[in-house]
Amino acid sequence: MTRHEQIAALVGLLPLALLLLLAGCQSAPHLRAPGYPFSSWSATIGDTGTCAGITMTPQQALDLIENQSDAETSIVVLDTRTEAEYSRGHISGAVNIASSDPAFWSRILDMPRDATYVICCRSGNSSRAVVAQMRRQGFENVCDVSGGFLGWEREGLPVQRQRD
Repeated sequence: MTRHEQIAALVGLLPLALLLLLAGCQSAPHLRAPGYPFSSWSATIGDTGTCAGITMTPQQALDLIENQSDAETSIVVLDTRTEAEYSRGHISGAVNIASSDPAFWSRILDMPRDATYVICCRSGNSSRAVVAQMRRQGFENVCDVSGGFLGWEREGLPVQRQRD
């Protein structure tokens, strides 16, 4: 990608970045991609081992993460909450890039397109918009966690907490 193409891609992402900044991870139906809800889990994950734009339950996300040694590509858990929220607890091994960070999309666009990404925000709303935009930018294996980190905690799944 040339420098001009990178700049054009970033400029095209500014409206979405502004929406994510303003909406945070609160309920935001206007951020939903056309065609939501995405295809079913079994049709996408079961046979192919990919998560092409779907929303999965926290347990399904944990299963995918725990079985990543069997996967042909690496799995990256991307936590889009603020640094403060992340420090209070997160999915083990998650990378924190806050969607409110002005450099969010430039950092995302620098990531490898062939990895599998599990996107987790606070409540599961803005992560759907992130998934949709990443797919438009050429990331094929991107999915989000239903209910976000709040849903993860509600299901009693493992949480890594910072030591005081």
